[in-house]
Order: sequence, then C-alpha cells, then structure tokens
Amino acid sequence: MGDSEIVNDGILARVMALQADYARFVDTRDTKSWGRLFGDHGVLAVGDRELTGQLAIAEFGSSSTVGVHIQAVPRVESRIDGRVDATSSFLFVNSATGALIAGLYKDELAPAGDGFVFARRQIDVLARTEVP
Repeated sequence: MGDSEIVNDGILARVMALQADYARFVDTRDTKSWGRLFGDHGVLAVGDRELTGQLAIAEFGSSSTVGVHIQAVPRVESRIDGRVDATSSFLFVNSATGALIAGLYKDELAPAGDGFVFARRQIDVLARTEVP
C-alpha cells in the first residue's frame, strides 16, 4: 500500500458491496456467482494454497466448510494504477461445529464495470477455537 490515498464514499460503497457479495454467495453455496467475483484471473490465497480464476475458485467453494462469514468495515486505499487495496478483519462460524476462525482479509481489487473484482484476496487466519 505504498503510493495510495484514502478513497471517497462511492469507492468504499462499491468495495463493501463486493465484500458483502463474497460472504453471501459462499454462505448460500452460490459458488458460480462467488467465483465470478474474481474474474478470469483473480487469485484466492488461503494459507499456502493459491487458486486462480473463477472456475478453480468456484470449485473450491463448493467443497468448503459450510458456515457464516462476518466481515468488518474495510480500510480502503486507492492506487495510482486504478486498483484498490482493502484490509479488514473477519470472523467465520462453522455451521456444523460452532468453531470460530478469525483473521484478516487482504484484498487487491481491480475495476470492473461499475464496481470491482478481486484481483487477489489473501486470507490470513490469526485465531481459531478448538471444538471437542
């Protein structure tokens, strides 16, 4: 987040809409729509695993743990190249066990139509509960 500036309300609203769609689509198992949020070349990085492109990401979503994603309001900065960087905390609740996972989303967003797509979403897990 080097050459950047704080964004205006319109950009923040579009970023938050993308992030809300991310949670809604994966939580409702609409994995095709979820994959499209990454465009053709977007990357989802989870731990040491990287998935590229909407088809690979949608396939991953169809076998992911069922639960609910809750995301904090992001810190958003625009870049000179037209992209946007966003960082926010998240909480994931596993529907089957009640286990909690918390961490950070680190997003690089690319302009697309009237909004954005994920060029890259990195998920850093910082804490998790143990379920007996």
